[in-house]
Amino acid sequence: MKSKSHKKIPLYLVIAAVLLLIILRILWSWSYSDGFSGLSLLIPLLLLLFLLFALCASAFFSAWVYQDCRQREDDPVLWAIIVFITTPFIGLLLYFLRRSEPKQNCPFCGHRITLKAKYCEACGSQIKSKEEKILMERQKTHHLKLIIAGIVCIVLMLTCLTGFIVSAATNTGINTDVTSNERVWNLGTIRMD
Repeated sequence: MKSKSHKKIPLYLVIAAVLLLIILRILWSWSYSDGFSGLSLLIPLLLLLFLLFALCASAFFSAWVYQDCRQREDDPVLWAIIVFITTPFIGLLLYFLRRSEPKQNCPFCGHRITLKAKYCEACGSQIKSKEEKILMERQKTHHLKLIIAGIVCIVLMLTCLTGFIVSAATNTGINTDVTSNERVWNLGTIRMD
C-alpha cells in the first residue's frame, strides 16, 4: 500500500493566492503602465472588492445551504452549486421555494415522515403531538455564523458598489477633462458646466 507523503493544499489557500496575484497584477499595471492613467487606484480597487465580497457572500450562503440540505436529507451538492452560480439572492429564493421539510422516523414502523405529520403514511399510526413539540424545539437556526458572514459580505459589497457609483458620479479620481495630457475616461454622461 502506498502512503501519501504530501498533503493536499486547502482550497481557501489556493483562492487566496489567486486573489493576491490578481491584486498584484492590478497594482503593477497602475504603477508601471498607462493603463490607469487619469484614473485613481480607488476605482478599480472598489470594483475588485465588490467582486471579492460578492464571491464570498455566494460561498458563505452556499455553505449554509449545503449544511441545511444535509440536515434535511436533500441533495446538498446540487443546491450549493445552484446557490453559488445564481447569486445568493436568486439561489436562496429558489432554495426556499423548493426546500423540503425536516423529517423524523415513525416511532412505530421507522418510515420517514415530516415533523408536522399527524399520521404515518406507511403504517397509519397516529403521531403524538408531544413528540412533535419536542422535535420542533430541537430545530434551531444552524450554522448561524455562515449566515452572519454572508450578510456582512453583502453589506460590504453594497458599500463598495456605492463608493464606486459616487466616485464615478462626482468625477472623483476620474479624468474627464479633454484638455488634459492624461488619458481621458468617457463616463457616458453629458454635463453642462
